[in-house]
Amino acid sequence: MRRNLTAFKRIYTHYIQLIGVSFWVLLVWHLRAVLLALGLPPELLLAASKPVSMVLWSLVIAVQFGVIPLILMSRLRDEYAERLWRQAAGTYVKFVIITPLLWIVVILIFTKFEKGLTWYTEHPQALLLPLGARVPNPAGSLGIYQFEALNFLAAKLFAFLPLLFTGFFKWHRWRDRGVG
Repeated sequence: MRRNLTAFKRIYTHYIQLIGVSFWVLLVWHLRAVLLALGLPPELLLAASKPVSMVLWSLVIAVQFGVIPLILMSRLRDEYAERLWRQAAGTYVKFVIITPLLWIVVILIFTKFEKGLTWYTEHPQALLLPLGARVPNPAGSLGIYQFEALNFLAAKLFAFLPLLFTGFFKWHRWRDRGVG
C-alpha cells in the first residue's frame, strides 16, 4: 500500500514532464510517417530495420495509450497542471467542434460553387487523392466513391488526437510561462 502511494506521487510530481515526453514521441512518430510518405529513404528514418521499427512501434503504442490516463485521470495532476489541463481541454474541444464544420464547408465549396461533383462524375478516372490514399472501387461507381476516401482521411485525424491534446497542453504551458 505504501509503495503504491509512492509510485502515485512520483507520477503526480512528473505529470507535466510525462505530457512533454508523450508530445515529443508522438510528434516525431507522425513526422517520420509524413517524411516516409513524401519519399524520404527508409534507411534515414530507421524504417528499413524490422527490429528497430518494432521497438519504435511498441514505444509509440505505449505512449499513445499512456496519454489516455494522463488526460482522463485528474488525480494525477496538481493545481497548476489542472489549470493547464482545463485550458488545453477548452482549446481541444473548440478544435474538435470546428474541424468537422470546416470539413463540411470545404466539401460544400467543392461540390456546389466549383461544380466539382459534376466534373468529378464526368471524369471518374481523375484522382482527387494520391495513389496510396485511393480507395478501391470494386463496384465501378463513378468517382463519388472517392469522397469516402476523403471522409476516411478526416476520420484518420482521430489518430492525432493525443498528439493534439498534448500539443495544446504544452502550448498553454508555454504561454503561461510569460514567453508570449
